[in-house]
Amino acid sequence: MRSPAGRRSVLLLDSCPLSREVNIGALEAEELDVTTASDDEAAFAIACELVPELAVVIFDHRTRADRFALCEQLKGDVRTRSLSVLLGSPDLDEADIHRATELGVLAMALTHGHATKLSAAVRGILSVEEPSSG
Repeated sequence: MRSPAGRRSVLLLDSCPLSREVNIGALEAEELDVTTASDDEAAFAIACELVPELAVVIFDHRTRADRFALCEQLKGDVRTRSLSVLLGSPDLDEADIHRATELGVLAMALTHGHATKLSAAVRGILSVEEPSSG
């Protein structure tokens, strides 16, 4: 869903305040309307209410079960099932990528200083989803 200003909308869940601020700046520089959450519960409530075009979920250090809980909730609920979800974490392995694929979630390794990589990935995802004109 586009924001009232006509900008593409992104929900950013990042549990690290410093990382969240850097990522907000990078995504806003892409002329995106960014809504943030700092925990799963808030992110899910916002996703259900706003239905953004993309949910970006960034986890630093969670167990595998915890890191996929929100992804499963977003993909399992009829209100948010069609939402594109990008899962980023510094310690993704093949099992994580396989699980993400099973859920219909994109996964990428993100380390400190990843704002440029994140904004490029978001730009790429949203450009694929952009309806063609004419």
